[in-house]
Amino acid sequence: MTEDEVQHSVEGAFSPFFVFRAPRKDKDSKEVTDILVPWDDVALIIQVKAQAVPIGGGASGNSLRWVEKNLAKAGRQVAGAVRAIRSGRMTYMENPLRGRVPFPAEDIQWFYGVVVLHHDSAAYDPFQLVPELQDGSVPLHILSFRDFHNLAHFLDTPADLVNYIEDRSDILLPNLRPQVHEEESVFRYWLSHLESLTAFRAQKRGDSFTEDDAKPYAENLRRLVSGEIREATAGAVIDHMIDLAHEQDPGLAPLC
Repeated sequence: MTEDEVQHSVEGAFSPFFVFRAPRKDKDSKEVTDILVPWDDVALIIQVKAQAVPIGGGASGNSLRWVEKNLAKAGRQVAGAVRAIRSGRMTYMENPLRGRVPFPAEDIQWFYGVVVLHHDSAAYDPFQLVPELQDGSVPLHILSFRDFHNLAHFLDTPADLVNYIEDRSDILLPNLRPQVHEEESVFRYWLSHLESLTAFRAQKRGDSFTEDDAKPYAENLRRLVSGEIREATAGAVIDHMIDLAHEQDPGLAPLC
């Protein structure tokens, strides 16, 4: 169920056309990752872990012990997915709307691992809890289910969500060391300093992009998050048209 909800959250930003559930290796059909999102020159490799709720409800015991075990496993799974993709062992993806399509390996330059954990616990530094995660070949982001859902709610376009993940990789992770369950403070910092962070990352990558260039986007995103842009939902008109087309035309696959 948690994988379904994470998929739905990602589709809110990328649309169901660009989200692929459980892609598989060509040779043995083993699952590569829970959710794969290739977009332009970026690929998000998403792993989801959910802690079982005890009978009768309430918090699970030994939650950090569960986190340590499952976070280490998720880190290995992300690393395995990157190896499988880079070595050409996964050449096709499938989803209900596009069917079987080739993975655009020649276009992907940047891989980002995202681990979404659905559990109750006190806030913690995942890289301190599982130190081997720091040795991964790609940037790794560990988020609680609630925080990931909220990020996808506000960053509801591919550019928004990818920009945040890239800024988080290059700047926020090494400098702020975000704790799981406390992403809101990281997001607020990013939103408040978006112009300077964008210019800094552009300079680091050799791109010409100034704070003034980033200002219109940053100011309007802050207005959007604060609820000042009341007509914001009009931007999703194409998504609504696609939804309605699939409801009216029985020849089209349903939107899952």
